[in-house]
Amino acid sequence: MANRPAKRKILFVCHTPNTYGDPSNVYEILQSLDRSRYDAVVTVHQEGAFQHAVEALEYPVITLQQIQLSKGEYPPLQELGERLSWWLWKQTRGEKVVKLVKEQKIDLIHTSSIVCFEGAYAAYQTGCPHLWQIQDILPGNRRVFGVLSTLKTLKMISQYSDKVLCASDVVKRQFPGWQRQPEKYLTLYPGVHTNLFNPEKFSDPAPALRELFKIPSTHCIIGCAWKRKRSKGFRELLDACSILKQQFIPFTLIVLGPQKALQHQIMASGLTENTCVIETPPQQALPNLLQQIDIWVSPNPKDPFPQHVLEAMAMKIPVVANNSGGATEIIIPNKTGILVKGDSPDNLAQGIQRLIEDARLRESLGTAGRERVLNEFTIQHTLTKIYSLYEHILG
Repeated sequence: MANRPAKRKILFVCHTPNTYGDPSNVYEILQSLDRSRYDAVVTVHQEGAFQHAVEALEYPVITLQQIQLSKGEYPPLQELGERLSWWLWKQTRGEKVVKLVKEQKIDLIHTSSIVCFEGAYAAYQTGCPHLWQIQDILPGNRRVFGVLSTLKTLKMISQYSDKVLCASDVVKRQFPGWQRQPEKYLTLYPGVHTNLFNPEKFSDPAPALRELFKIPSTHCIIGCAWKRKRSKGFRELLDACSILKQQFIPFTLIVLGPQKALQHQIMASGLTENTCVIETPPQQALPNLLQQIDIWVSPNPKDPFPQHVLEAMAMKIPVVANNSGGATEIIIPNKTGILVKGDSPDNLAQGIQRLIEDARLRESLGTAGRERVLNEFTIQHTLTKIYSLYEHILG
């Protein structure tokens, strides 16, 4: 250790090529990393916007080939399929990261995704400290099925991580050892850029949504985000909106997501005239869009940490969310938002209707929501805790 240089080197192991979700946390860390104390190398599974953003910060990025076999393709030979997938993974990514850790003299491995096993494998092979940051729930998560089972993944995370950073208590509680080792399993909420998501910067929002979609001035605009891997609850939201329509409550639903994937569901619900679908904009453009939303809805009962809820609250938008999952850790009921019980469309419709009909309540929840974000969920809070962990692990 005495021969180590003063500057410590961190390897960031990443997965998705997009700049939203897991990679956004890494990008924030790299953007404000103290370069007088730390150096960094980043691995990704495929080229994309995230890689280009990191390269713009002048950090080296290494692309590792992604090979994944789906168990669904080998129903009679699931165990053989898993072993073959694991062997291919070791050859294409695992051993390459081990070599990288040795050649680059890496001091700490920071894995940002639940599907990046190579960080843990390299930590096991080299003895390098490993920090694993996780935002997902494993049971039912198809993203990990092609390499390891849920049980084996949980075991790997437990055995080959010095610290496991969980995006919420919901995420943390999936690990059997979280109560026995509270110093190892830590809750670290992904923060929000409150300077970017700041309603004061958009005091005169462009009326683009109402003009573009010809939304009547009497309509309350309801917003939600659709993601394929976290789409549960969207059916219930459409059913809730159908109830509102039957009661002649004026509203327009704005959905952030792919038009092609959602068109059939919307038509089947009879909500074509009340619903508009917009491709999810880049993060820099999202605040201007959110500023034009009156109510934000997060219907997914199993979302481990609904980041869009935080972003909406930061923009002083009142939120209606399911009373389960990560939303319960963000929202204080009837103070910073409304939580509805279960996945009942009737309960969801009542929560939305309550806000549509009470402008004062929308304003008070929006103000209190931003205050809560400023106190508990800023990106500065998140980065301060991560840098503190780096110091603790590296000494």
